[in-house]
Amino acid sequence: MDGVCGSAIASCLANLYNTTSDDDDLDQNLDILSRFSFMVLAPISAFFSILLILGYFRHNELRKRPGDLILGIACTNIIICAHWIVSFWVPSTKTEGCQCFANGVVALLSGFSNYFYNILFVVYLRQKIQHILKQSKITRASILHSFAIFPSVIATIYMIVTGNVGQNIFG
Repeated sequence: MDGVCGSAIASCLANLYNTTSDDDDLDQNLDILSRFSFMVLAPISAFFSILLILGYFRHNELRKRPGDLILGIACTNIIICAHWIVSFWVPSTKTEGCQCFANGVVALLSGFSNYFYNILFVVYLRQKIQHILKQSKITRASILHSFAIFPSVIATIYMIVTGNVGQNIFG
């Protein structure tokens, strides 16, 4: 794992952080919109995703479909938000090689999963509308979750094998 970490992490976050500073300030080379997104929008988004998850477990009506897909979107969103917060608040001078690699893997896996869950949510809604119009069947939940999780894992493994993890703040 050290070989993978060492090669994949050599430039982890290097282009985004100003590591020439001797102080511990967050002297990062990020534009104001990125700073605002990381510091304000990511925690707000995570908070509302947590509310969605709590609502899912508190109210039985939300456990019906498409609640499971919305739960998947909310869970992956929390992980993505945590990635953004960690990526912003932990300067590259304090990031160890494998920590940066792990942060990249988490970002890729949750990012891919979030995209696929959003796509599958739209597919479900389309099927539901067609079903209401008596034109199609609705895909089983296990099949939909498989289409979100398996491609995410495969894409993340591909990124790991090709050494494209930990190259920048996006994973």
